[in-house]
Amino acid sequence: QALRNLDLVRCPGGRMESNQGLRSECSLCQLNYLSRFEGRTQIMDMLM
Repeated sequence: QALRNLDLVRCPGGRMESNQGLRSECSLCQLNYLSRFEGRTQIMDMLM
């Protein structure tokens, strides 16, 4: 999915995963840190 475009993401839960090992517990968690990346517009558009 679009999430693969991210090199590194950090979940409020405290886990850091690479794009290959990304595991998210909830979509809200994703939205919180996805907004910090340059490609947020493309990703947010796809999620919404």
